[in-house]
Amino acid sequence: MHSELAFIFSPCYNYDMIRVYYTLEKTDSRKFLERIFTEYLRLPAPDLVFNQYGKPYLRGNEVYFNLSHSGSLTAVAVSEAEIGLDCEKIKNRSYHSVLKSFSEREQQEIDTPESFLRHWTIKESFVKFLGTSIAKELKELEYFGQTLYLKNEEQHVSLLTEKIEEYLLTVCTLAPQEITYIQV
Repeated sequence: MHSELAFIFSPCYNYDMIRVYYTLEKTDSRKFLERIFTEYLRLPAPDLVFNQYGKPYLRGNEVYFNLSHSGSLTAVAVSEAEIGLDCEKIKNRSYHSVLKSFSEREQQEIDTPESFLRHWTIKESFVKFLGTSIAKELKELEYFGQTLYLKNEEQHVSLLTEKIEEYLLTVCTLAPQEITYIQV
């Protein structure tokens, strides 16, 4: 099946990198995702299925993707392996009530709304990478010293955070890869 996908994607998809397609215009997430599948990945009639936590997959395709939106930003990360993506709009507001669910070590590293959101998007992208829910994993997940831990065990994943205008986007993959950001 992989060779068939390589043929389908050959004009527009590079398997050696991750592509993050995004728009800063308010849009329907599902329609944006369908647009990426048909216009950029050239997938005819993609068949979406969801796991028990709502993580979408393409039935019958070896294409992995993850969708996130915040404010007017909608983004889709596409890869040849499992991937997680989270984005958040940077707002100057207090995150004190949510910060209580973070460990003391994490709280010592968080001193601005942007540093809070960096920690949050890292955790959320990892949870989406796993295909579970943040509510299920938050108490067992800790990010400090640029290392992510689940149940006190170091997680060997690649986490890359990018700032696009007033948004932070974090991509979580199993191994480091080049990421290309494409504004649609």
